[in-house]
Amino acid sequence: MERQGRLEGRVAFITGGARGIGLATARAFVAEGANVVLGDLSAEHLANAVAELGDSRAVGVTIDTARAEDADRLVSAALDRWGRLDIAFCGAGINLPVPAVDIKEEDWRRVVDVNLTGVFLTARAAGRVMLEQGSGVVLLVSSMYGKRAVPNRLPYVTTKYAVIGMCEALAVEWAPVVRVNALAPGYTETEAFRERQQQHGSNVEQLVARTPMGRLGRPDETAKAAMYLASDDASWVTGSTLVIDGGWTALGAELRADRPAYPRGARR
Repeated sequence: MERQGRLEGRVAFITGGARGIGLATARAFVAEGANVVLGDLSAEHLANAVAELGDSRAVGVTIDTARAEDADRLVSAALDRWGRLDIAFCGAGINLPVPAVDIKEEDWRRVVDVNLTGVFLTARAAGRVMLEQGSGVVLLVSSMYGKRAVPNRLPYVTTKYAVIGMCEALAVEWAPVVRVNALAPGYTETEAFRERQQQHGSNVEQLVARTPMGRLGRPDETAKAAMYLASDDASWVTGSTLVIDGGWTALGAELRADRPAYPRGARR
């Protein structure tokens, strides 16, 4: 007897879905029987992702998640193609590795718009359909930096902490109809991660040494965690944040990888 996938017949949208953790999650969902709508800023990356997954199982929508009308278009794409929406994976996000005193207001606003407002808008658009439908799962992507603060990441840390609060607030408001959980990945080998390392010259060996598991994460490892939370295996899990970071947050403040931009007393 042929095995039926854990998400057979379900429909998901995935923001940030054209590369990295988002695409890995799309692969995992499709492998378990789901159809997916991928939302991303890059039309080129979306086309490549849809070609890989197959246009019978995937649709690409070019969106800016910080725009409410784009969040609505993402949901409409799922409803127009498959008539329902069962899973929302709100994964789009950006970083700004700059000392707090040097952050420009417009850059602050953009990080907040994408990492927090965009998560709210896409979750809200999904929730409206799911509450009416009578079922659904919403997954918000935070970060291990939503659990631990580090220097030179103020907008990122602030928004990722806030996403965990949003998860808990939505979970208690939308229960028992819609389950809402969050994922908090650590350093993961994605295209975006490698691009940031080249741009900012981060010491990857130091990051690995700081991680108890002794390596970076893989996109498919976070995707497997998303699969669990999206499936009926997690039917009594809501309002939780699953940390996937190789033990980084468990280690606490020891062997801190990042150093303050300005040593104490050096700038007044």
